[in-house]
Amino acid sequence: MMSEMALADNIVKYRKKNQLSQEQLAESLNISRQSISRWETGETLPGIDNLISLSGLLDISLDELITGEPYLHFPFDYGKPKNR
Repeated sequence: MMSEMALADNIVKYRKKNQLSQEQLAESLNISRQSISRWETGETLPGIDNLISLSGLLDISLDELITGEPYLHFPFDYGKPKNR
C-alpha cells in the first residue's frame, strides 16, 4: 500500500526539481501554502483531484508521484478472484 511518507517526500522532491516554492505550487493549485506544507510533512494527503493536478504540474506520472516508481508493478494475479 502507498506510504504517506513516500508521497510527502516525493512532493518535496519533485517540487524542488521543478524549482517551485510551496507558495508557487499552492498558487497553481488554488490552495493555501499551508496545505502544501501539510502534504510535505505527511500531516495530510492531497485529494485525488489535487494528486492529478500535481502530477501534471510536476510533469510526472501519478505512479511516480505516489510511489516514486515510474510504473506500478502489480502481482500477476492482481484483480483475479481469490480461491479460498
